[in-house]
Amino acid sequence: MSGQLKVHLKIGEIEFEAEGSAEDVELQRKAFMTELLPEAVSAVIRTTNAFDRPRLSSSEVALIDTSPMETKPDLHEDISSSTSDLSRESLASYISKFGKLSDQDFVLFSAYFEEKKNGIKSFSFDSIREFYKAARRTEYSNISMLIAPLEKKGLIMPEKRQADTSSKSFVLTALGIKRVEGYVITPDKAAEKKTSSKRVRKQTNKQVSSYSNLCIDDLNIKKYPEVKSLATFKDQMLLVMYIVSTEGKGEYFGIRDISYLITDLWGIHSSENTIAKIFTRNKTWFKTETFQGGGVKRKLLEGGKDYIKKLIANSEQT
Repeated sequence: MSGQLKVHLKIGEIEFEAEGSAEDVELQRKAFMTELLPEAVSAVIRTTNAFDRPRLSSSEVALIDTSPMETKPDLHEDISSSTSDLSRESLASYISKFGKLSDQDFVLFSAYFEEKKNGIKSFSFDSIREFYKAARRTEYSNISMLIAPLEKKGLIMPEKRQADTSSKSFVLTALGIKRVEGYVITPDKAAEKKTSSKRVRKQTNKQVSSYSNLCIDDLNIKKYPEVKSLATFKDQMLLVMYIVSTEGKGEYFGIRDISYLITDLWGIHSSENTIAKIFTRNKTWFKTETFQGGGVKRKLLEGGKDYIKKLIANSEQT
């Protein structure tokens, strides 16, 4: 007799089996109790109308003989007979069904897919690299760092009787298979939040100017120089602000307001970036106020008005 253990637990419809040294069995048991059992119970609750609290039906811990002549049940389960048809499925499309998987789960799901579709139970480091290529996913920088925790948790184990020890191969354990088959897909909250932010931003960009109901006929523009005749966009912009303010149609202007007035009423091409630069470079000509729901707006002060009055006077002389 050797120091190996075999453990088999059955809790209702949920079963657990582990085989190996006492330390390995204990690691697998802890992983089952802390990680997989809660998920399995939740899955049963969701799929069963009435859930009765399961009772432990059997718990067997026995020393087993590991002599070569003895036939023992393999910890690895055969999943190639699954009824799910993957003949028209690629690894990339299969993986995409489960949302954003961690790299460890990606390895498990890829190995599961390979066995289920192609009947290939074992996988190596090279196989994992091929999984990443087939799934069009960026390869993890250190494959061994993925394998170690999976093996420690009892989700995979080394393939038995390997002739070439330089290329170690692994297989999924019963626990690893249950991890895949009991996986619960959850929405990617970060992606939802990002999408929501984009929608809000897009709606904000479509906000209408507070001057959208203003008609150019309400501004008595014949009293003023032709806006388009001015040499620079800066002069055109300041004259528009001066006209609207003088005619009592408004005194505070946001960048979007200026863009609307110049483009929609006067038919002059405008750039919000250019408007912002004019505000910044001529700060002393404007009073800045922040309005709730309306953002930052500016009022034309006397310095700016004096500048426009000189432009108007020069225009009348010519």
